[in-house]
Amino acid sequence: MFYSYILAKMKFILFFISTFIFYEQLHSFVPCKTETYDACATASCVDEPTRCPKGQTIIYGGWCRCCRVCATILREGAKCPFDAYIGIGPPSRFCDEGLRCIQGVCTKV
Repeated sequence: MFYSYILAKMKFILFFISTFIFYEQLHSFVPCKTETYDACATASCVDEPTRCPKGQTIIYGGWCRCCRVCATILREGAKCPFDAYIGIGPPSRFCDEGLRCIQGVCTKV
């Protein structure tokens, strides 16, 4: 009984890890814009905001920055989501212009 429980948990964990790896690899191979393809031309932007909560602003966000979203703009030195979106969807926090998220910190480039 205990063995089958452990086996089921291990299968679930393996499935989760495999799905995560597949998702990350797929995203890294799907470009947002090339000479012949523009993801934004076919993007379906649903529920785009007209106003944002205090401390956030409307920017073009999402994977390819096609649709308007409410986001927090981070200053230099602020903690930020890594550029490789760790399987959790697009971030809602972005480094300000001229900064890039390097090792989890907004850094001047």
